[in-house]
Amino acid sequence: NIPEVNSGKDQKVLADYEKALEQLRKKILGTKEGKSIHGEEPLLEKLHDVYQGVCSYDGRPSNEQLQKKAFLETEIIFYQAEIAATHELYLLKSNKIFEKNGLEGVEGEGD
Repeated sequence: NIPEVNSGKDQKVLADYEKALEQLRKKILGTKEGKSIHGEEPLLEKLHDVYQGVCSYDGRPSNEQLQKKAFLETEIIFYQAEIAATHELYLLKSNKIFEKNGLEGVEGEGD
């Protein structure tokens, strides 16, 4: 929930930050079993599928499993960069808004 702040402009910055984080959460965790609202399989489901495949497979990981692992590593790096960029765009602004309104700031990257 967005705290009450005095300025409509500040309220919009906080709402935009919340919306950006929520979109990332949906991409990573999904919103329903199996598919996100965008029809894409969320990262958590992809990780689960690879983990389950490796655990139920006797023997060394297959080439397909190793390829999926490499793809997931790349995807995780992408999401980490997207999260960092979102925080870089909004975190400092949000903390200044909180400070201006007598509220406690949020700790994050760069603090």
